[in-house]
Order: sequence, then structure tokens, then C-alpha cells
Amino acid sequence: MLPARDTSDAPQAPRRRPRRCNPCAPRRAGAATAWRLLALLDARERAMVLAAVLITSLSAVASMALPLFSGKLISVVSSDDGFAAECRATPAALAACRRAHLAQLLLVMAAAFVVSGAALAAGICLFQVLGERLVARLRSMLFGALVAQDMAFFDVQTTGDLMNRLSSDCTELQTTLSTALGDGMHNVLELAIGLVVMLVASPRLTLAALSSVPLIALFAYFHGSCIAKLSERYQAALASASDVAQQTLSSMRTVRSFAMERAESRRYDACVAQSYALGRRHAYAYGSFVGVAASTAQFALVLVIWYGCTLVIDQQLSVGELTTFLLLAVYVIAAVGGLMELFSALMSAVGVSRRVFALLDARPELHLEGGQQLGSIRGKIELNDLSFTYPSRPTQPVLNGVSLSVDPGQVLALCGPSGAGKSSIVALLERWYDPSEGTILVDGFPLTSLDVSWWRRQLALVAQEPVLFNCSVLDNVRYGQPEADTAEVINAMTIANALSFVETFSNGHDTLVGERGVQLSGGQKQRLAIARALLAQPSVLLLDEATSALDAESEALVQQAIDKLMENRTTIVIAHRLSTIRHAGNICVFERGRIVEKGTHDELLEMHGLYERLVQRQMQGASV
Repeated sequence: MLPARDTSDAPQAPRRRPRRCNPCAPRRAGAATAWRLLALLDARERAMVLAAVLITSLSAVASMALPLFSGKLISVVSSDDGFAAECRATPAALAACRRAHLAQLLLVMAAAFVVSGAALAAGICLFQVLGERLVARLRSMLFGALVAQDMAFFDVQTTGDLMNRLSSDCTELQTTLSTALGDGMHNVLELAIGLVVMLVASPRLTLAALSSVPLIALFAYFHGSCIAKLSERYQAALASASDVAQQTLSSMRTVRSFAMERAESRRYDACVAQSYALGRRHAYAYGSFVGVAASTAQFALVLVIWYGCTLVIDQQLSVGELTTFLLLAVYVIAAVGGLMELFSALMSAVGVSRRVFALLDARPELHLEGGQQLGSIRGKIELNDLSFTYPSRPTQPVLNGVSLSVDPGQVLALCGPSGAGKSSIVALLERWYDPSEGTILVDGFPLTSLDVSWWRRQLALVAQEPVLFNCSVLDNVRYGQPEADTAEVINAMTIANALSFVETFSNGHDTLVGERGVQLSGGQKQRLAIARALLAQPSVLLLDEATSALDAESEALVQQAIDKLMENRTTIVIAHRLSTIRHAGNICVFERGRIVEKGTHDELLEMHGLYERLVQRQMQGASV
């Protein structure tokens, strides 16, 4: 027999009242901005950003070699009187001089292109790494925020939607940020440098080139708002499809048994069709935006060409200067086009990030850490005038004025019709929820004053359908006690009557049990769950209909294991099979959220009430 855990050396912590708020409501759902994402960067990553900006700036400056030197190339190869006067030579000498200048210019341009390419590669690599690090941190923060939420949060959220936010939404952010931080910064710097050079070369032509900017900016504003909303709805539609897929694939035996494969496929197709419709609208909006922006920029370029040629005709500008300006304008327009695409991608990311930050901003009502840790647990549990309503069903009370107590080391049994509120007692003792009214005392201390994580380590729950993870038997048994060695695990399995069947497996306790323990029978899963509870050495044991779904032989083996687990521990048992609780020291009969009868088995039979009727029904069912 494994002894009850001694917690006499547990550290004390100050009492702390948990903050009351709605766990399912986002604190600032609209605060999804690029600045908030960049605020996640640590000091090392900010230094990487600075280095990447400097390197990308070098790339942007070097990339200006073509437009800056193109005018000089035109002057070299054309009959430019100024260049001929500079050489002051015969025609043959002038040709040689031109070839020398041409070679020098081309060498400088080639060197600039090499520098630009190398700097661009280095800058993009740095930005890509930054994007990966940032989204990896965001994923970790998001998962940490999810597992810290209250049970009320998971009552209204679907697994598929949460998985979609962890995978698809974060992937969308990762792709956008990696592109935005690299290509976006390069385009911004190229645009800024190009505009400065253009203003120096010809302010009048620059104003003509910028004439289309207000129209493009106005269109971009409305387009961005539309894209953000569409992206948010698109990701929500994908989440619905993921939820259908997750439910179907995780319940394939049920789907098969009812021949619902086609129906589930139709349900999934409907969700995909909805996401496709939103994606098509996104594509139309993006295509329209790019088309309008490109046409407007091209009209501006035509205006620049016309005005520039007029200046050349009036001899206010040379052909080489016009060529330089036009190439600069082409570079700037290309940079603007890149920024327009980037802007659309960023607006999509804003829509996606709203969903992510809504989860990050959700604040749990019950904090896992903080509160009092008792030196030891004797196991006296008292419920005083307890009322409770599930947050997801606020108009349907499940407990109403329940009061009961169980002494240390004693067994309290709860029975009654389905839906009477028995399992809600277990949920409140686990502190998955707090009662709407009334108090729960543990050894005289309010449960709400205790450290939640510490308290749950004092409990062990064996449910009707135990959950096993897709890992080995060994890892499943020591879940919650990862420091336990193999000998302790085997000892717990021996006491739980589990070692006998585990040894028949080809890989013994290293055998994988499958998702949710699908490779095992119901009795085998129960005995492993009991071994897991034994290894935890709890002070308080909760049994929620632990044998109701088993055949007679499995029930006998599981009941033997439960009897060993219950020794010297405060135990609260929920049972539909009343034969399993007839020896309990105290039995409470529930009906419609109230305790209607209390006493021992014999005392309750003498009352000729609900308990007697339940016993008679089960006896009649057994005789049939």
C-alpha cells in the first residue's frame, strides 16, 4: 500500500483573492497592431532589428546605382558637348576616353550590385529569423494562455477553433511578418532614398510623380479595412472547418457505427465552401486594389515622361538627367507596388492577429498560482449552503443549497438520477469552477483561499471514462508525477491490478496505448487510471462513476483496486450502481440539485424514498 502523501514541509503562501472577470471576454480585442507584435521583441532581437535595418539600408543605397549612373552612361555614349569638352581631345582620343569612362562606370555599378545583393540577402535572413523567433514566442504565449484558462472558457470554445489559432493563424502571421520585415523594410528604404534623390534632381518632376499618391493612399485605406475584416472572417471559417475535421477524426468509431461518413463530409464541405467564398472575395478585393494602384502609378509615370520631355525640349534638362530621373521613378513605383502588396498582407495579418490577441487578452478568473498552502491535509471536507450555475448556462442552476461534510479518512457516496448535480460537486471540489453561493471548507480553510495548483495535487480523480494520452503505459501512469522511477510505477500498477495485463503486451510498460487509450479495454484503462492516482499519493480521492461502464469481471478487478486506493483516504464516490456504495459510511441522495435524503444504506431503505426506488429499479434490471 502506498502511503498518503506528507505535505508537512510545504511552503506557506499569502492568501490572495482571485480577480473576478469574464474569462471568455477579450480585454482589448482591437489592439492587434504591428507595434504590439514588435513589442514582443527582447533586447537581443532589437539589436538584430537595428543591424538588419542598417544592412538593408546599405542594400537600398547600393541598388540606386543603376538609375544614378544611367544618366552618366547616356552622356558617355552620346554626343554630349560637355563630355567632349571635358576630354579636350581628338575624335579618336574622345572615343578612347569614353570607353575608359564606360568601363569605370560599369565596374562601379557591378560592385554596387554585388554589395546590394549581399546586403539584401543578409538583411532578409536576419528579418526572417526575427519573424520566426517572434511567432515562435507568440505560439508559446498563446498556448500558455490557453492552458491557464478556466474550465468555463473551454465550455464555450471549440477545440478545432483553438487549434486553428495555434496553427493556421500563427502560420499566417509568421509568413506575413517574415516577408514584411525583410522585403518591406527594403522597399521603404528604397522609396525614401529614391524620393530624396528625385527631389534633388528635379523638384518639379518629383511633384508630378507624387500626384497619384493621395488617390492611392485613400484607396489603400478603404481596401485595408475591407481586407482586415475579410481575413478575420476567413480564418473563422477555416476554424469551423478544422473543428468539424477534429470532431470527426477523433470520433471515427462513432462516425463509422452510424454510417455518417458522407454526412460529415458534407458538413466539412459546407465549411470549406464558406471559407472559399470569403477567400474569393479577398482575391477580388486584392486584385482590384493592385489594378487601381498600378494604373494610377502608370498614369503618373506618363505624366512625368510628358513633363520631362517638355523640359528637355526647352533645354531645362539634359537627356541623361531625364533618363536618371525616369529610372529613379521606375524604382520608386516598383517600391510603392511592393509596399501596396505588403500593406494588403499586413491588413490580413491584422485581421488574423485580432483572433490571436483576443485569446492572449482573455483573463482567467482562477489563478493557478498564489494562495495558501497548508502544512498537511487531514481531509475534512465541508460544503455549506452551496449553489452553482455553469457559466455557459447561467439560467439553469444545477445545485441549490447543498450542505454536506465528510470526515478525514471516511467515504461519502453521492447518488441520484442523471443530471441531479452529483458530478458538479466533483467539478467544484477540483475547483474547475467556483460556487455561485456558499462555501467549501478544507480542514476548516475556505477552498478559495488555497493555492489552486497545490490543492489539485492533493486530489486524485478517477472518472467513468479515464483519459489516457497517446504515449506509453509507463508515461501515462506517471503523468503528474514525472519524477517517479520505474519501480514506483510498477508498484502502483501491481496494487491497481494492472501489471498482469501490462506484462502480456509485446513491449510491456513501453507499449503505446493509442489516442485516448484506444488500444485498451475499458477495464484496462480504468486500472491504469487507478495506478496513476495511486502514484500521485492523494490526500482526497474523487471517484466519478468509476465502474459504471464495465462488465462484471472488469468491475470486480477495478473495485479491488479502488478499495486499495481508498484506504486511509477521504473519498467521495459518485455511483449509479448502488451495490458499490452500500458499505459507505454516509450516502447523500441528490434530486434536481438538492440533497433529499442522507444516511447509511440501511437507513435510507427504511425511509422508503427515492433511494429505495433507485435500488428496486436496479434490482429489477439485474433480474431481467
